[in-house]
Amino acid sequence: MLEASDLDLLRPLNVGAETVGTLTTAGSLFFVGTPEFGIDCIRRGAPGTDSTNRVRSSRPLLEQVFDAVLAIRTANRVMHSGTGLTQAQTRGIPQRATREAMVNGVTHRDWLSPPHTTIEHVGEALTVTSPAVYQAMFAPTTSSPTPRCPATEAWPRSWPPSASPNAKASESTA
Repeated sequence: MLEASDLDLLRPLNVGAETVGTLTTAGSLFFVGTPEFGIDCIRRGAPGTDSTNRVRSSRPLLEQVFDAVLAIRTANRVMHSGTGLTQAQTRGIPQRATREAMVNGVTHRDWLSPPHTTIEHVGEALTVTSPAVYQAMFAPTTSSPTPRCPATEAWPRSWPPSASPNAKASESTA
């Protein structure tokens, strides 16, 4: 392993192109700094309030994802439950769901579009919005990221829905 070339180390990750010294598109995204910030991570205590933390940089995308995950983990509320000898700690937003929504937002976006992927952590909800291709939302009432709206719809719907349960059922069939 110590004597392996850079290409031999990068090839199993599918990030090294066959041309020596060249990365694939995925390799470039993960290991080379972005011209502008690729992720804009915003923390707000409640909808409509000023941001209390904002994370964005032009470092490699892998580092931008790590910074955003760390910022959300830091601000994510820990709740203690149980009585007596049975105690449990849960997060306001499960960490695995947070990572899944963020990685999907970054991976399934349109990289030919210049706008950045926006991650908004507002109260107990996390919204990930990416240019053109992927928009997902996670809230404590769901177990995984769910599509917010069709990719062609420019403005995301509000969460949680203020409509009646019947309207929510018809919304999902649209």
